Amino acid sequence: MPFQSGQDVLDKVENQTVPEIVCSADCEPPCTYIRSKAGTTYPNPLSLSTAMRGNAGQYTCTASNSVGQGNKTWNRIVRCKYVV
Repeated sequence: MPFQSGQDVLDKVENQTVPEIVCSADCEPPCTYIRSKAGTTYPNPLSLSTAMRGNAGQYTCTASNSVGQGNKTWNRIVRCKYVV
């Protein structure tokens, strides 16, 4: 099941606005989606409006239907601002 094109890496500076990220694939019959990070599931679309340190990491989108299942992984990088 081919996933629709999207970013494999989302690189933002801490506190920057983050666009809504939608997990989607070309599925027939239609797919259901699960988005996860380190065993925690999140809704689809994933809305993390502000880049925060705790949002950094590897996310996986799993699309499944009665025919099969597919995964797409992407990384979120959050660059921290340090004031010296």
